[in-house]
Amino acid sequence: NEVKFMWNPTQYSTISVFTCSDSTLTLGDFSVTPGEDPAVFDLSTAAIVSVKMREQPANLVEYRLYMREHGHVFHHTPVEGEVWISRAWDSYHTWEDGRSNYAWDMGALNTNMMSYNHFGTRNTDFEVFGKNIILPMAGKAVTVISHEVDNDPDVDAAVEIEDHTMGSEVDLEEKPQNMIELEIGGDGSPFLLRLIHFQQDSMQANIQVGSTLPAGTHIAQAGNSGTTYVPHCHAVFGFTDQNNRSWSLPVEWASVTHRILLPYPHGYQYGPAHHHDYLYP
Repeated sequence: NEVKFMWNPTQYSTISVFTCSDSTLTLGDFSVTPGEDPAVFDLSTAAIVSVKMREQPANLVEYRLYMREHGHVFHHTPVEGEVWISRAWDSYHTWEDGRSNYAWDMGALNTNMMSYNHFGTRNTDFEVFGKNIILPMAGKAVTVISHEVDNDPDVDAAVEIEDHTMGSEVDLEEKPQNMIELEIGGDGSPFLLRLIHFQQDSMQANIQVGSTLPAGTHIAQAGNSGTTYVPHCHAVFGFTDQNNRSWSLPVEWASVTHRILLPYPHGYQYGPAHHHDYLYP
């Protein structure tokens, strides 16, 4: 139940804890019960009475190294072609009550380094609209939705939301969206990949709940459905806790090249390209 979307700030934070002492185990072996091994679970700072520093046990596996070893990284860019990351682990994603702290919003830029043509009043004005969505990692489909309508774009509202400093200042209506959720790492795994805001009825016909899909599968087209003002693809990895509540987690992109848009008096210009074996964009 995500009716309380992202407007519930509290004085507390939530920590996600990853514990594994046997790197040969799969994500499907993980529990969501605190104290078990292997496990991934959430812990509110409200529940922490004291903190004791200790030396790291030699047998524990670091989360990032475990994910690399098992290939649970983004092997493909979620949107076909070069993508523009319009928002990453900051701004409104940090307001989303833990669901999207480690999410990316991806669009595309045209030859004028703009995300849309004309006035941006039609979805087809946007460079990303209709581009193929590609699965960045392998998994089993557990949620598939494709029939929801696309919103009309609202560029003004998309700009205005960036002017706020916290989500409680924003009145944003949550809407149903076209999406796919994948169970990552084997049957029973609590780890999920979520890709959302697809174009209406663009999901490939052979993709159904229960389908096992390899990384690189073309699944749908980028759209503007759901809680969004302008077309883009929202991608987030995470886990579902023992209360069936989702929490986001960082996930690396493998073998990726990126470049940064640099501001100049005459406009924007691309900086040099940099290749990374692994990267948090």
